[in-house]
Amino acid sequence: MNNIVNESISNKLYSSYEEALRLCDNAGYSNQELTEVVVKKNIAFRNSITNESYLNGDVNRTLLAISFALNLSSIRVLDFGGGGGYHYTLAKHVLGDKCEIKWNIVETDSMCESGVAIADRNLKFFNDFYMASTDLGNIDLILASSALQYCPDPLAYLKNLLNVSAKYIYITRTPFFTGTNKLISIQSSMLSHNGPGKLPFGFEDREIFYPISFVPLNQVETAIKEKYKIRFKVIEDAANLFIEGEAVNAYYGLFCELK
Repeated sequence: MNNIVNESISNKLYSSYEEALRLCDNAGYSNQELTEVVVKKNIAFRNSITNESYLNGDVNRTLLAISFALNLSSIRVLDFGGGGGYHYTLAKHVLGDKCEIKWNIVETDSMCESGVAIADRNLKFFNDFYMASTDLGNIDLILASSALQYCPDPLAYLKNLLNVSAKYIYITRTPFFTGTNKLISIQSSMLSHNGPGKLPFGFEDREIFYPISFVPLNQVETAIKEKYKIRFKVIEDAANLFIEGEAVNAYYGLFCELK
């Protein structure tokens, strides 16, 4: 895809996820280079973190969810769209060896293949959330951080996650639309901005593109309230999609407890 085309496809609306994905080389977040970068960054992050390390403020989202869902000295987490295990590394670092952690990540096929390099006896990768949830058994927490918006049908994926009936579900860093109809666009970022830390050696930084959907917030809350009570909700970040100069979304956090 040449740069002239690239510059013209983001921050526009499209009729379907499939149309947007075609313009992203039919890869989007399944881009193999992106996958390799995220996994290598997470390996470096895991190897570098110590008791003397300073964590940035963004980790509070993960730690907040873990603190609510912690079941005495153990926790079982289904991490939907969990990338290369960043949230797991944070949990293991903060909770320490005395806490039994079982953490299953649901990701793309390419991320699951690359995730073998970082998986261990507590961390597993799955490309199917039914398999991931069955492997865990009773689930304390479903974590969906900056993930639902990149699915082909975010509301359908959300309903599937709700049907798992985990004790808690935390949706965070997720943009929703305050209007009545789903919006579909294309988002861009630099390769180096994906995953924690610096771009690994051997990769050249470049702009990448992937489809993004903005589901109406009222539809999301209606679906959640059928099975869950929303304990609290937060507006986390300002809008990043502007159509004809008007902001159409914001980023939300919703922490929910099974009724």
